[in-house]
Amino acid sequence: MTEDYELPLALVYFQDKLYVAITKNEASLLIDNEISIHKLNPSTGEIINSWEEQWNLNVTELYEMISVSDGLVCAGSVIEENEFTDALLLKLDENAQEIWKTVVINPDTENRAYFTEVVKTTDGNYVAAGEWEYSLPEFDEVNGNSNDDGWLVKFDAQTGDIIWDRKYHYIEDTNDEHEIYDLTACPDGGVAFVGEALDLTINGDPDYEYPLQQGWIVKVDSFGCIVPGCQENSISELNTEKTYFKAGPNPLVQGQNLHIYLGSEATGTFILRDTQGKEIKSFSAQGKNTTYTWELDIPAGSYMLSLVNEGRALQSQKIIIN
Repeated sequence: MTEDYELPLALVYFQDKLYVAITKNEASLLIDNEISIHKLNPSTGEIINSWEEQWNLNVTELYEMISVSDGLVCAGSVIEENEFTDALLLKLDENAQEIWKTVVINPDTENRAYFTEVVKTTDGNYVAAGEWEYSLPEFDEVNGNSNDDGWLVKFDAQTGDIIWDRKYHYIEDTNDEHEIYDLTACPDGGVAFVGEALDLTINGDPDYEYPLQQGWIVKVDSFGCIVPGCQENSISELNTEKTYFKAGPNPLVQGQNLHIYLGSEATGTFILRDTQGKEIKSFSAQGKNTTYTWELDIPAGSYMLSLVNEGRALQSQKIIIN
């Protein structure tokens, strides 16, 4: 039994022993968390060895550990220069000594980034899942001051180098927070995750009622793409037009969601218009390298999807709904 301010958050079986990660905190502040790893005899519960923050890092959370052939892979967060956490993937040997670590820094110093899950993919590398928080350029009646996207990052197993980094955002009404609760590797090299897409926006209304959380299930390919080919999305000269986003499936079956992958070169507002040029739907897209999932729920027909920034259409694509 641990003390009342100690919380075991991660457990894994490795080389015939149990490894437990424990968060200790007397002050209830993330910056004061102390992380320790304990090696136990699974038959008796005896503690064989313990290690406390020997990685030259202010580790604030370890939510998940998995065992791999040469050690343990741990997902969590650290606090370094900023008040808020950055995401951490840490690989350790059997004695909890660091093999490598990768800290993914959130450039928005007023918001957190952290990992909660990690899996080994069929190619032997690792994908971590978590949340990426960011401030909006200005207050929005729909989204408030900030958004919180689901987040996947793929890492090289030998070096910890980042292979790809993608965010995911479900557009419906005022959803502005996305949480990933579980992650699994798939035989095709991709991963799938489940969680919630929920609305935490109050809209300045004291009588505002939060809607029920919405279940969220997402499957991506080995490149982290929902829209096929999103890894190729970049500024490129194609028939004198620049590619900022990819949208699909196209054509859609009526009732099917449209997925839009926005690359790293621009943000703005996505506007869907009918053949007469009338605006049907729109949403603000401020996250880069992000896949937006949009419930259209509109009649069959032809539409034009445009990414608009400061009044200028950066790119347009015809969308067909059957």
